[in-house]
Amino acid sequence: MDKSRYIITAAVAFLVVASAVAANFYLQSEELRQERDELAVREDVYRALMALQSDVQEEIVQVSDELAKGAAILGAIGLNGTEARAVMNEVLDNVTYGIDAVTIDPQGVIVASEPSAYHGAEGVNISGQEQVQRMITTHMPVMSQVFMMVEGFMASDMQLPVFDAEGRFIGSLSVTLDIESLLRDKVEALDLATGFQITCLQDDGLEVYDTDEDQIGRNLFTDPAYANYTETLEFMHQLLESNNGYGTYEYYESLDSGELVTKEVYWAGFGMHGMSWTLLFIHVL
Repeated sequence: MDKSRYIITAAVAFLVVASAVAANFYLQSEELRQERDELAVREDVYRALMALQSDVQEEIVQVSDELAKGAAILGAIGLNGTEARAVMNEVLDNVTYGIDAVTIDPQGVIVASEPSAYHGAEGVNISGQEQVQRMITTHMPVMSQVFMMVEGFMASDMQLPVFDAEGRFIGSLSVTLDIESLLRDKVEALDLATGFQITCLQDDGLEVYDTDEDQIGRNLFTDPAYANYTETLEFMHQLLESNNGYGTYEYYESLDSGELVTKEVYWAGFGMHGMSWTLLFIHVL
């Protein structure tokens, strides 16, 4: 009888231990599965981020290449006239997100502007614009900070210098680029899981693009809505100083919610001719 009780007790103990081992093994397996799933998601996000960065950078490089071709021709024929305007319109035809093309003399005065809807800009002195000043001073390719067009979208101006046959600086050729549409089209073409907010920040904190369209045009560093979140702003300053990375921060789930949450962010930078911007993929943890 005692022997039977011992066997039963031992069997029960074995089952308890085996169940505990199995449960522990299950938990470890579940944790490993979750880690693998999280790693797979992270890899997908990085892949999408790098694809977006590459697509946007290639688009901007193409603009610069088209301007370089046009500037080389204008160096031989001048900044105005029928032939010059044909060159300007050809440049625009080859720049998917181009809005207008203008030639600017060495004093910062617009000589010619195409298409015809923009002829009214001719003769206007824009030497006070920062990127025009850089062009006049350096005779090097420049790009402007993003600004809001009167039509209500975000744009940037890219200029390349024009030199005559003797190598003298005679002005520049410029295209205004619809940055907002460029980014929107590239983002909408992404194969990325839902739940991510995608933002593009200028180095001064301006939100150039956001999947939450109410955020476009806001400035993280000057908008009162962000003023009390010094740690978040400090994190964003650090983020904009590095070319790419990953991090977490606390902020509202949305400006309207009032609920503080932890967000993760993946980021990568792009730029051209003295200007830089940062793409952010943001997700609530």
